[in-house]
Amino acid sequence: METRIARILSYLLHPVLMPMIGFLWAYAQPSLFSRSISLRAFLMIFAAVFIFTFLIPIVGSLLLIKTNRLKSIEMHQSSERSVPLLITGLSYMALLYIFRNTAVPGLYLYIIYAALIVLVTGMTMNVFWKVSLHTLAWGAASCVLFFIAINYATADLLTLTGVLILSGLAGTARLKLNAHSEAQIYTGYAAGAGIIMLLNLLL
Repeated sequence: METRIARILSYLLHPVLMPMIGFLWAYAQPSLFSRSISLRAFLMIFAAVFIFTFLIPIVGSLLLIKTNRLKSIEMHQSSERSVPLLITGLSYMALLYIFRNTAVPGLYLYIIYAALIVLVTGMTMNVFWKVSLHTLAWGAASCVLFFIAINYATADLLTLTGVLILSGLAGTARLKLNAHSEAQIYTGYAAGAGIIMLLNLLL
């Protein structure tokens, strides 16, 4: 894999995009809901998800760079990740607070809760080791799809296969960019899948 391609994949498969990808996928699966949701209602929900899971974290990181508190948006050092991850986590919690008394479908809330728990896992692990947040997120996504297939009695093998392939591409891209060691890549994926598995077994 060329470095340029690896960098493009690293951006396209970035963890900050995962909640939006999850919501788009969920909307494309009307069979998973007991009632349909209108396009207008979905766009309103998606707008909130875009603002709180993407726009605020990105703007927060850019402001940190502007004030010289962050060297690069890529956050090469584990110590650089702490504040951006905290901003992202608080933004996720704000979104859940906004959604608390609304008619947002449970599957959408599950995606945000899962993303928040995975984020907290990443923040905790980052204190000790620079684990791959890319594979952490994609490991979680793989497990989320697996449990949705079980809970909703639907076997979307094509999507699950696609997510597994994208997980591999994300890990390969991070290795090519020398962003992580193989151990950090594999640990990230295992941790992401493991925390979602634990969450579903406990609930």
